[in-house]
Amino acid sequence: MLPNRRRPLRSQHFFHNRQLVSRLVRQAQFGQTETVIEIGPGKGIITQELLTVVRIVIGVEIDQKLCQRLKRQFADNPRLVLVGGNFLEYPLPQTPYHVFANTPFEIEGKIIRKLLDGVNPPESAYLVTMKAVGERWCGARHESEFAIAHKPWFEMAVIHRFHRSDFNPPPQVETVMIAIKKRAELLLPWTDRPAYQQLIRQGFGGGRRLEHNLKTVMAKPDLARICQKLGVSLSARPSDLSVEQWVGLYNSQ
Repeated sequence: MLPNRRRPLRSQHFFHNRQLVSRLVRQAQFGQTETVIEIGPGKGIITQELLTVVRIVIGVEIDQKLCQRLKRQFADNPRLVLVGGNFLEYPLPQTPYHVFANTPFEIEGKIIRKLLDGVNPPESAYLVTMKAVGERWCGARHESEFAIAHKPWFEMAVIHRFHRSDFNPPPQVETVMIAIKKRAELLLPWTDRPAYQQLIRQGFGGGRRLEHNLKTVMAKPDLARICQKLGVSLSARPSDLSVEQWVGLYNSQ
């Protein structure tokens, strides 16, 4: 178990509508035999709903008072495993698991990178995030570096847009829920992640055109030939390419 520390609530806004929480949990379509990690269960409104549909819920709660409250609230339910501590220090399971979380805005970026860049990413993750951040991660408006770097292995989408009144206290920003799922058919092997993501970092570096960003990766004639084959302009911006085109570029090096 992680050290039990008292910390601030980290900009967290709690749900208060059980019907809304029920719809969100059922939208995730978790199986009855599955394990779900809930990050920051808080007052237990999501926890209670998760326990009606999955086998085990692992709640990781940094706030000591809330953790003690949850222990009393669910004392008769052995299917809830409570961990007192910081999720960022929590060792993720080595067996398959899912994640459902109303994430603290302050650390949502660190949370998603811990989940997706680890040795054993979740089968799926449903995360409440700030709208601008969630849309950027998913590439909802245009492809982002983060989205392109992870989409060969994950499907990502914004699946719900909240009203500010859905939370207590209401957040000052617009909020969404995103769904991240492992692809049934990968676009690249898992072992290619480091090399592919290095190409993406290079390709998005400086925010300029492909021709400039990739000049240290491949010779211009080779890049021109590959881009022509993929139907991509040398003067395209990195966000103009689809994940399939980036995978094609990676495979053609």
